[in-house]
Amino acid sequence: VNTNESFVTSAPTGSGKTVLFELAILHALRGKHATSVAARSNTGRRKVIYLAPLRSLVSEKFRDWSHRLGRIGLTFAELTGDRDYGADIWREMENVDIILATPEKFDRVTRLDANRGGMSFFADVCCVLIDEVHLIGDSRGGCLEAIVSRLKLLSKSSLLA
Repeated sequence: VNTNESFVTSAPTGSGKTVLFELAILHALRGKHATSVAARSNTGRRKVIYLAPLRSLVSEKFRDWSHRLGRIGLTFAELTGDRDYGADIWREMENVDIILATPEKFDRVTRLDANRGGMSFFADVCCVLIDEVHLIGDSRGGCLEAIVSRLKLLSKSSLLA
């Protein structure tokens, strides 16, 4: 991953898309544009967002990446319907490097909870990874499409590219 440009990758199962995600994470958080693991943007800690349509896939990546990438100091938050979040959700999201979520939970937390800080970290997002993006045309795809549109709109005035 030697680019700061957005790109889409389509490849068969088992061909290395997860490795590509991991390289993108490291490039975004530790690359030449990031001075440390806890690299700072204009507003706070740089963040990577990982979105996947299934809670099981989000949980699997959370466990795997927490174990492997946690060894180098990266921190994670998992946003799925399986967890009940209290008032400390904003502190947790501000203090992590990578947020892993289902589109529905990410949408709810960022859109419906906007008055409690739901969109406060968007300027800190330096990379968005969407797994199973082909589902955008599915019955649940509208939520993902809304998130992508919101991210694109907000990126025009932030660090997102």
